[in-house]
Amino acid sequence: MSDNETTVAVELSTPRGKYLAATCSAIELRTVEGTVDINPRSGNVLSLMKATEITLRRGEEFLSFRLENATANLKDGRLIVLAENIRCCNRPSLLPAAT
Repeated sequence: MSDNETTVAVELSTPRGKYLAATCSAIELRTVEGTVDINPRSGNVLSLMKATEITLRRGEEFLSFRLENATANLKDGRLIVLAENIRCCNRPSLLPAAT
């Protein structure tokens, strides 16, 4: 199985620039309407408005981020999240808050 079939490329960005780029094996994206699990075999195209939180799985590590005024788009194994502001929830020392 190729790496493209077992991972999703994730990019978290704000108007100030790229906040995080990572390759993840699983993603949970919360919106005001519910939760969407994204894995490498998820649908080819997905667009969500009002995303509020994202949890990324990298190996055995889970990283959670709060999203303000965010949209998310999944296409061809790549998830792009654009948010007004992003804050790391569980590992504040790992990444500084984008302001």
